[in-house]
Amino acid sequence: MLRFLRMVLGAVAAVLFGLLAPLVLLEIGLRIFAPQPHAINISEWHPVYGWRNRPGAHGFFQTREYRMEVRIDSLGLRFREVTRSKPAGTYRILGLGDSFAFGHGVAADSGFYAVAERALDARSRAAGGPRVEIVNTGVGKWGTAQEYLYLTREGFGFEPDAVALAFCIDNDFANNEEESVVRRVGDRLEPVPSPRPPVRLLQRVAETLPGYSFFAEHSDAINFIRIRASAMEAKHYERVAPGADATASGSGPAADSTITTRIMDAIRDVTRMKHVPLLVLFVPGLAQCPPPGWVRPPHMPSLAREAGRVDRLIAHLDSLGVATVYPLPELREATRTEKQHFLLDQHLTESGNRVVGNSLAAALIRAGCVPPAIALH
Repeated sequence: MLRFLRMVLGAVAAVLFGLLAPLVLLEIGLRIFAPQPHAINISEWHPVYGWRNRPGAHGFFQTREYRMEVRIDSLGLRFREVTRSKPAGTYRILGLGDSFAFGHGVAADSGFYAVAERALDARSRAAGGPRVEIVNTGVGKWGTAQEYLYLTREGFGFEPDAVALAFCIDNDFANNEEESVVRRVGDRLEPVPSPRPPVRLLQRVAETLPGYSFFAEHSDAINFIRIRASAMEAKHYERVAPGADATASGSGPAADSTITTRIMDAIRDVTRMKHVPLLVLFVPGLAQCPPPGWVRPPHMPSLAREAGRVDRLIAHLDSLGVATVYPLPELREATRTEKQHFLLDQHLTESGNRVVGNSLAAALIRAGCVPPAIALH
């Protein structure tokens, strides 16, 4: 009997060694030659948006540049716990956006929506006005399509007095052109159903394993696998929806912004119908205001082409009476005279968020998207 137990334990040990040894070797190799960013998963599958922040998620993201704590409240928002209904004596602005709005790479109170909120709240109270609150609904890797759907399905439930939409120059055009969230059918926008990707099922299983969160925050090998799994999920969404016409798919320079323009029109229409003012913030990218010595990667689109698309979209919004702000001159000047305002992953640093947040606050005042006390003051 004792001999049999020894044989069983030996076999189990051999199997465990066979499974763990490659992971240990991979861990050592990655730490030496290719360190990986460490992160927990804070998102979950959603049948309409594709994914969203997971309520109650908490953990840390760590790269060579920063260590960022993330807490998601019960409504799937970062920064602080908010109520769905607007508190009495509060002027509320709904902030939409992607990872730039989310504040990836910085503390929750350092993102540009938080910076703008502090500036507006201070001015309002000094003028005898109400508390100003910006509800930040940013979600990493969202495009304008998800933001539009969120606004119509959940956003107005926060009873906003104004809406601010952060449009990321670097990727929102491309995200919208994939048409994996909404597609244009004639003059209408139709949601594209989002079936649960197999990667999400595996993710849920992994999160139930003991110690997974610890290894996600500390292991290069686990994050190497996690990053590749996320890339597989991204490919799941990188498709043109069946039945989308050629004009809507974004093919060719004349049509490259058609779907984005249509989504913006829909956002304008729904905010106007709700009698809520709208302001669109165009967030510059690293390519638009590079630091000295920065070399543009060959895979990036032409800077002139991107500038043309932005100019045309701003002109279109102006023609609709939608307020816009594009703090490119301010960020370029700050990048020229001060320290770096972009991280290696091209998100804004604390100082970059400060420049954009202050520009946003000033634009909201100019557009009248503030309490009357501020406008009069």
